[in-house]
Amino acid sequence: MAEQKSDSVWQFDKEEFDLALKGPKITDEEIGIFRDIAFKIRHPDGKREVPWPSDCQPQREVFGHNGRELAYQYIYEWETNNQWSRAYEIEVNSFIALEYTVNFEGTENCDIQTAFDMKAQNLLNIQLQPYEKETVFMVSCKTKDDNKYSIKGSWKKGQIDPQLYREAIIIANNKIKDEYNKCIQAGCNENVSWKQMPDIIRNNGLLFVDGEMFPGNEGLFFKGDQDPNAVGDKNNENYIQWRRAGDFLNSSPFPSIFKNSSNLRESVQPQFIRQGDADNAWLVAVISVCCLKPQLIANLFLSKDGSNDPSVNNEDKMYGFYRMKLCDKGIWTECILDDLFPCRPYWLPVMANTPLNDQLWPHLIEKLAAKMKGNCYQALDGGSPADAFADLTGCPTETYDLREYDTDLVFEKIHKSYNQNNYNLLAVAICNEGNDIQNVEDSIGLLSTHTYSVLAIDMNQAKIKVRDPFGRNEEKFSGQYAAESRKEGHGMIWLSFDEFVQYFTSVIVCYSENDYKEARQTIDISFDAEKKEVSVPVLKLTVPNGGNVEYLGLSQKDLTAHTKQDKNVNASQLDLCLFVFKASSNAETLNAEKDEPYGYIPMSTQRNKFVKFGASDDDVKSNDLSSGVSWKNGDRLTQGSYFLVPWTSGIQWESEQKMQANGSGDVRYIGLTVHGKTAGGDFALQPVDGYSGQEVNPVLMRFAFKYGEKKQWQDLERRHFQMGQLDIYCGRNTCKDKNLLFTMTPTEYSNTTSAAGYQQFQMQQEVNFKIEVDQSQLFAVNVPRDATKEYSSVYKYGLQNEWL
Repeated sequence: MAEQKSDSVWQFDKEEFDLALKGPKITDEEIGIFRDIAFKIRHPDGKREVPWPSDCQPQREVFGHNGRELAYQYIYEWETNNQWSRAYEIEVNSFIALEYTVNFEGTENCDIQTAFDMKAQNLLNIQLQPYEKETVFMVSCKTKDDNKYSIKGSWKKGQIDPQLYREAIIIANNKIKDEYNKCIQAGCNENVSWKQMPDIIRNNGLLFVDGEMFPGNEGLFFKGDQDPNAVGDKNNENYIQWRRAGDFLNSSPFPSIFKNSSNLRESVQPQFIRQGDADNAWLVAVISVCCLKPQLIANLFLSKDGSNDPSVNNEDKMYGFYRMKLCDKGIWTECILDDLFPCRPYWLPVMANTPLNDQLWPHLIEKLAAKMKGNCYQALDGGSPADAFADLTGCPTETYDLREYDTDLVFEKIHKSYNQNNYNLLAVAICNEGNDIQNVEDSIGLLSTHTYSVLAIDMNQAKIKVRDPFGRNEEKFSGQYAAESRKEGHGMIWLSFDEFVQYFTSVIVCYSENDYKEARQTIDISFDAEKKEVSVPVLKLTVPNGGNVEYLGLSQKDLTAHTKQDKNVNASQLDLCLFVFKASSNAETLNAEKDEPYGYIPMSTQRNKFVKFGASDDDVKSNDLSSGVSWKNGDRLTQGSYFLVPWTSGIQWESEQKMQANGSGDVRYIGLTVHGKTAGGDFALQPVDGYSGQEVNPVLMRFAFKYGEKKQWQDLERRHFQMGQLDIYCGRNTCKDKNLLFTMTPTEYSNTTSAAGYQQFQMQQEVNFKIEVDQSQLFAVNVPRDATKEYSSVYKYGLQNEWL
């Protein structure tokens, strides 16, 4: 068969043409499916007759560029019964629809036959689908010498038939459903733990399909098929096909977690992950900066790559699943994922991706976060960088408000970490978080309310490098170092310190010390709705010789996904706090009257909250008394025993578990974590006791009397302790010969309520408290009704003496 070059005109721009030539990674099976569907659409009767003799060999023209073959044109020529004929057959060789326009002007004495539309007498328009092979026209005359024959062709990109997409996706989805049914039949169901599934999958030779985050609209949207974005539109832009990693990844013949697992620094770099369609810059920016310490990324994977030789490799990827772990509610939790990802049909993933499409870790980490947050990618729309750091690293985090904190200290902390201490602190920054600065994108090319990774700092030149998680947009940047930023590419942007402070409003850091020792404990806090009582555990922390606790943390379940999924669910985080006592003896239980209050975690509804101990005086002075969001304690938790009392007001209660059968109990599971350094031993953390209802009152009052504001009014020593979003009011009768009658009347009570089970107040209504000789009394335990809004309370006080 002779081969010749086509002189047809191409109407593609260079980027579009190169993309078409490059094409997706598409399997032979997928090509076959697409060709079959296209054939059935073109030939409903299932028949395709060709006019040329069976022994006729065609010439072939190659349509392409720089040696890449986009389509082929086969030319068949033959003579029968004193008639000369020439037929043209086109085969599309890429995942692209082509529109081929043929101009027959100047052709005489020939009969033109075609099944396609003739726009005019001499103009033929041919629409071909990806990988379609079809006879497009035939010319005939009495003899070859009798004709005056002229053909001019032009090509441009066409539209893929939506019916092709729909039917191809149906076939792909049916295959996934068949694989899922086999998993269910083998025993992979909701009654089997994630740790048990790998053996079932291997023993039955299955390809795993995850029923919890099912690869379909359920895995994309909370409402699944009912979501308005679930159906593709007429331009094919929203059609989604779930493909296995091996079908789209350029690592042959099996997908690789890391392109070079023996060299993590080569495989794990900040620019190797790009944000996709999910609104999750908060997550992708954190993953990107964690690449500065590649082991943090590798730590998330329990599955290994292994050999690409299937005869010796029995690793998880051979069965379509990956085992990973995430720090869920402060506790490292194992999880199993399938390797199916939402893609443009027969193309690449629409979510987080890697520029060279040659390794899987970016796709898997994002999917892991989506699964743990809400079993669908929509759960990733909007989130907290601090939570992303905590979930991915298990390490403490802290937020610096650049409008209030000394920015020179922030730059110094980043400099010491990045340039001296092997990235023991990692950072991301949020641009114009409250959207208070106007026209940021037009002014300098940054995106408001967008999280950027902090990747480098140069103190000599007073500049800092950030990265847009989209991996682009550096060309829009118009700041002082715009030219330098464009040279770096990959979304890298250098800003002067002044520009950074002008446009960025907060920096979130993660303390990723290599030599931290940890202790982690799951605790349960319960609520009795009938009695309006919160029950909490008391834990004993033992710090070994040479030990020093640097951070204590409280972590709880992310409930934002529940409220997004069902607007009727009024779910919110608990307003958690923690009281720390230093043990005065070797006792195994807390004595709130004798043991010494020794620091605390202020109350807030943060999902992951970490508080530093042993902080400097300057750090302690920066504490925000009202919010408790960023807090440091000067007390040092060194060798010895301590008692920890977690507590919540109970007013935001919405359980992660079903109500008990009698309807009177509700339980929430919380992670309590310890981070620090020791000379060799380990931290020990264990529950030893518990409090229910107002049994916790001595703890509240003991802390109020040590840390609260003191007001002496005659014989009454009154205390007001503001502990984040918790206000404790109490007092002590210092007189030896008379009781006291104390009254409180709210004159302002904005967004304020009392903790469950405690004295409720009403505006302008007096409440009386009788305080006996030398005794203390708890007056009020106030919290905000809505923890996301400001709250305040003002009281009018009264005091009377009552003689014994």
